[in-house]
Amino acid sequence: MRIVRMIAACMILAGAAAHAQDARSSDRGFLELEHVGAKGSYILGLNEKSEVSNVKGFGGGAEARFALDEMFFVEIGGSYGKVTLDEKDPITKWNWEYWKRLYRNYIVLWLGSDSAYFNGRLITLRNISNEQLTAGRYTGKDSLYSVELHPRQYLNVYPFSISVGARYEVIDAVTVEGIVTGTVMPFERNLYLDESWSKRRRVDVGPDSGNYYYFNYGFRNYANPRRGTAFGLGGTVVATADVSDMFTLYASAHYTQFTAALRKDSYDILPMESILLLNAGIRIRY
Repeated sequence: MRIVRMIAACMILAGAAAHAQDARSSDRGFLELEHVGAKGSYILGLNEKSEVSNVKGFGGGAEARFALDEMFFVEIGGSYGKVTLDEKDPITKWNWEYWKRLYRNYIVLWLGSDSAYFNGRLITLRNISNEQLTAGRYTGKDSLYSVELHPRQYLNVYPFSISVGARYEVIDAVTVEGIVTGTVMPFERNLYLDESWSKRRRVDVGPDSGNYYYFNYGFRNYANPRRGTAFGLGGTVVATADVSDMFTLYASAHYTQFTAALRKDSYDILPMESILLLNAGIRIRY
């Protein structure tokens, strides 16, 4: 909902400014609306924290730009992204009370006893680590139930930015821009267990007597999400190409280094210290 409100605000602001203009002029006025735009992004986490890897995903957003003069401008933007990540033994690191106090023990009960077969080898469940329990297929000693547990994590990010930049026309209709950006990024980190269960049933009567049937089912068991807000500073390089009097295509690379958060624990749960966004989009000029 945050990103929807931000995009809507950008579009409303753009529309109001457009109606206020009687005609286009090559001489831009101070804080005159220059364009609104939409973009898609590839997101890559950099400087990942300990035992975190593969922080990457996709997103999209909107922007509105206001001219200061022919060269300089200010810009506001909002976007949304969903990022997946890998982490060694995330169940232990998450410190999930439901898992520690209840659910791990339930799995032992559902598998029939404290002993189970792990990839065909008889083991004692009580003595294995969380990492081992989520690293293969377990079959109960009585063979009625089997389960595979895979922890997954993802990050929802809602960056809002304010930027100041300058442009330089390389050739006719092609421009390069340099931008300095301050970012406020609310985020939500999520963890769930991707569970695949199988139940075996033996038929004791009728023509199928002696045969076995299997019921397979799966679900996602979510931990409580963890939320925070991080602040960052960064820069962007943009290349643009005018395709008509109204539309401009552009591509950009944006880097942000996160420097602080509203709370220390908020910064601690952010899995990376910086982020790279590769964007492509379209602008509607006013």
